[in-house]
Amino acid sequence: MILRELNLNSEIRASAQDSLIREFTISNERADMHRSVIRLTGWDINDFNRAGTFFYQHDTSSSDHNNALGPASAVMSDNELIGIGKFEPASINEKAANIMAKVDYGTFRSTSVGFVPVKYH
Repeated sequence: MILRELNLNSEIRASAQDSLIREFTISNERADMHRSVIRLTGWDINDFNRAGTFFYQHDTSSSDHNNALGPASAVMSDNELIGIGKFEPASINEKAANIMAKVDYGTFRSTSVGFVPVKYH
């Protein structure tokens, strides 16, 4: 898996204070920190949308199951790939609630997306 790190000061696209759902711009056609550009028509998000989960620091192999922050999906909108994540509540995952609070406060302001290139030039 390759990580696409935009570092574009990702703003929360949608947030309701009484909701655990947050939307983020996770990709667009700008060059990322590795100077990679992924065309939006190149994303295949079908498998992710069937069983998507978002993780803290992409840590999918850790023994800390709380790195799984909640269910997620992705959509294309206005020339951007949007990630929609529902943070697990504190009663299930205190780490997820803490990270959501850091997102809301503005401490965490960037996102990255993991992907596997299948065709490139």
